[in-house]
Amino acid sequence: MKKQVRSVIALLVCILPLYSGVIWFRLTQYQPITVTGMLVYPLLIGGGFSLIILLLNKYLLKSTFKKTFTPAKEPVSSDIIMGIILTIIFFILLAIERATVYRLFPQQDPVSVELAELLERIAYNPWLLTLWFGPVLWIGIAFFEEITRIFMMRCLWNLGNNKTWQVTVVILVALLSGVLHMHQGITSIITLTIQGLLMGFYFYKFRRILPLIISHGLYIGLQILAMVMRYR
Repeated sequence: MKKQVRSVIALLVCILPLYSGVIWFRLTQYQPITVTGMLVYPLLIGGGFSLIILLLNKYLLKSTFKKTFTPAKEPVSSDIIMGIILTIIFFILLAIERATVYRLFPQQDPVSVELAELLERIAYNPWLLTLWFGPVLWIGIAFFEEITRIFMMRCLWNLGNNKTWQVTVVILVALLSGVLHMHQGITSIITLTIQGLLMGFYFYKFRRILPLIISHGLYIGLQILAMVMRYR
C-alpha cells in the first residue's frame, strides 16, 4: 500500500472523527464546564486518541515516533530552552492581542467565566490541583494537542512533495486549530490561529515536537496557576 493511501486512511480513521466530533459538540452540545469535564475528559479523550495516533503511526504508516515527530537531532536541553522561549513569545503575542484584537472584538467569554468559577472551587483541593497540573495538563492537553497537530501535518505532507504544499498544510492546520475554539469567540479563533502558525512553522523548520509540548503546557499552566493563586 502506498504511503499516500496509508496517510489518507490515518486521517479518515483518527483525525476526521476527532475534529468533526469536536466541532459538532461545540455547535450543538454546549454545557457548563464541570470538574469531570475539566479533569477526566482530557485524560480519556486526549490520552485515548494519543494512543491511537501512536499505533497508527507505527502499524499503518510504518514509521517510528522519532522519525515522525523528532527526526532532527537536538539535545533535550535545547528543546527545553526553545520551549521556554516559545512560551515567552506566546505571552508577548497575548499581550499584543489583548491591546488590539480584544479591543476590536470586545466580548465576555462564557467558557472563561465558568472556568474561573470552577478553579475557585478546586483551588483549595490539593489532589485535584495535582491531577490537573500533572497528567491532565501534560498528557491530556499539551501532549495530545501537539501530537495530533504534527500527525495531521505529517499525513498531509505525505500527499505532496514540495515546499508550497507543506507551507499550505501548516496554514490550514493552524486555521483549523483556531476554528475548533469557535465557541470562545472570534478573539480566541484569532489568538489560537496565530499560535498554531507559530507552532506549525517551528516544526516545519526544526522538526522537533518536544518544544511545542513544553510551550503548550507552560502557556496554559501558568495562566491557570495565576488564577488559582489569585483565589488563594
